[in-house]
Amino acid sequence: MAKQCLNCNQSVDSNFCPHCGQNAAIQRFSLKQFILNDLVNSLLNIDKGFFYTIKELMSRPGHSIREYIEGKRVNHFNYLTFVILIITIGHIV
Repeated sequence: MAKQCLNCNQSVDSNFCPHCGQNAAIQRFSLKQFILNDLVNSLLNIDKGFFYTIKELMSRPGHSIREYIEGKRVNHFNYLTFVILIITIGHIV
C-alpha cells in the first residue's frame, strides 16, 4: 500500500521517499522515541539541519515549526533537541 510523503507529497512504497529522502514512518512525539532515537542521534550527528533550523527560526519561526509538526522534517533539526542544545551551550558560555 503506497503512502504519501509528508514532505513532498510524492507516492512512497518503501521506507524512504525516493524524491526527497525523508523517512516514511513519521511517528507522533513521545518521550521514549525522543530519548532513544532523536536525542542520541542528533547530538552525535550535527549536520546541515542544525544551521538550516537556526536560519528558519530567525527568519520565519511559526512557519518552520508548523512545517516540522506537519511532518516536513527532512531539512529540520529536531526542535526539542535544538532547544536543549542551545540551553546547554548558553550555560557553558
